[in-house]
Amino acid sequence: MKSLSVIVLLVIASAAAQAAITRLEDINWAEVRPVQESPLFKANRAASGVEQLLAKLDKVQAQPPPVRSSRINNGVVVGPTDIPYIVGVLVSVESGTYFCGGVLVSRTHVLTSGTCVEGQSSITVLLGASDISRAQDFVLVDHVRVHPDFSSFFQANDLAILTLSRAPRFSDQIQVARLPRRSQVGESFNNVWTTISGWGETASNTGEALPMQELRSVRSQVISNFSCTISFPLYLRSSNVCTSSDGGAPCVGDEGGPVTIVEEDGGSTVIAIHSYTYSRGCTRSWPAVHTRVTDYLNWIEIYTGANIRAKMSKCSVVLLVVTAIVATASGEIRSVHDVDWSRVQRFYDRNLDVPDRRINNGVIATPSDVPWAVALLISLTSGTNFCGGALISPTHVLTAASCVDGQSPSSITAMLGASTIATTSDFVPVSHVRVHPDYSSFLERDDIAILTLSRQPRWNDQIQIINLPRRMYIGHSFNNYITTISGWGETGTNTGEPLPMPNLRFIRSPVITNLSCDLNFLLTNIRNTHICTTTDGGAPCIGDQGAPVTVSENGETFLIGIHVFTASRCERGRPAVHVRLTEYMNWLELNTDAEIRQ
Repeated sequence: MKSLSVIVLLVIASAAAQAAITRLEDINWAEVRPVQESPLFKANRAASGVEQLLAKLDKVQAQPPPVRSSRINNGVVVGPTDIPYIVGVLVSVESGTYFCGGVLVSRTHVLTSGTCVEGQSSITVLLGASDISRAQDFVLVDHVRVHPDFSSFFQANDLAILTLSRAPRFSDQIQVARLPRRSQVGESFNNVWTTISGWGETASNTGEALPMQELRSVRSQVISNFSCTISFPLYLRSSNVCTSSDGGAPCVGDEGGPVTIVEEDGGSTVIAIHSYTYSRGCTRSWPAVHTRVTDYLNWIEIYTGANIRAKMSKCSVVLLVVTAIVATASGEIRSVHDVDWSRVQRFYDRNLDVPDRRINNGVIATPSDVPWAVALLISLTSGTNFCGGALISPTHVLTAASCVDGQSPSSITAMLGASTIATTSDFVPVSHVRVHPDYSSFLERDDIAILTLSRQPRWNDQIQIINLPRRMYIGHSFNNYITTISGWGETGTNTGEPLPMPNLRFIRSPVITNLSCDLNFLLTNIRNTHICTTTDGGAPCIGDQGAPVTVSENGETFLIGIHVFTASRCERGRPAVHVRLTEYMNWLELNTDAEIRQ
């Protein structure tokens, strides 16, 4: 096995230490070496213990010989107007200058790799540089924003935004890139052909001067994340997208460069930013790994103002923290005015697999579409947690135990008739919390709880009880039944959206076998008390824990599950997991006044 290559370069600059680069004459392009040789990179590796690990791995499999064919720069020389949104990123430090790629995503913002710019302040961007020696513009960077969840060790969330000191001199060689539509959030792009561009080496271990003078591109096909995980079992995440290297791949010098696809209208769309390749060199047969831009659209929009087209939605398992302003001294929430909904942030349960595809990819519910859906607010000293639930009797709500375990009843408020949060029909305090006695947050087992309301809600067509399954359904698999899952969860992951979403939404999703589901959760045992649904058309996501899962048969709609978790950030292709209610009929009958029919 070979080592992980962090693809950044160190260009020895003729400029004074950390001086701003504003022209070609400031750089000696003839002297370039990998950033792995820089003191900072070596210090970080030594501190993390990576070098010791790589030394052991290299004893198992020797370093391959240089591969001169099929590198990104062995492909097609790019014309001046072919990829006008690509930029070169020069990072000046005391010992020299790093070089990376990047993408112009707005008039004054560049998207690049977090690895390239973390902790740096002296950065210059080259634009219109299909021929490095004839770059059209040099623009200094005013601000660097590395993704808050970036990890250099795991190459996770390897993304950064650079704010330019001014807009570049736009021309046919300098243009803003097109980002994916919101309707493409959660799309795998499997088997789609991409174009990857950069000024990187034409081979690994060659000692070529970098960046190469001419911008080049290579065509490469997207492979499934499952296939890619075989090569990167410790590093790959759903926020990555991988491409085959059989026909070429990015190499040393291409980190931060754009990965694009051609859409039906003939335009190119940036779907990813190149992050890393494998084996201290980009050997053929090892995939290239990129950061999946669709997982970060809202983050990009918030901090760049980039144009994100055609909104859509969908999301996962987890709790939220709503930083709430409680109006009364007791902390009781009695109206929407008691909570500042604009100050909502995620709160991840550390025992859960933080889940990527959204419940909000579906349909906005009308006030009477899902009248049994309940929003739960759990007031804490640090804020207010938010979850979903289902009204199963005049005074009982069913939810996920992970939402309310250890919480005082007086801290919980149920919002009913809240298809639009701003016009919630009723707020009812909770008087008692009953978590299932066998609940285990670690094993995701028996994740179900009953809340007793302090009074009956004010009934109307927006507040109604949902039927539980008939006893005849005990032992029924529900395989291939079409479910409806509803909630107020996010429209994406890593988005920073205010939560809960203002409108209740729902998606339709078929039930799959527990055996199929279990194959996706090797570390979490899928039990007969679980029921799983596909995420091909959408799935619950952040903010939807405790959400009702219903089916309709013989003219009646009834509850078969409560949403508890998804995996890999609710990624399409990984199932959503719910508590199977038919396994808890006696417990529900004993502890609620819900009607259990035959």
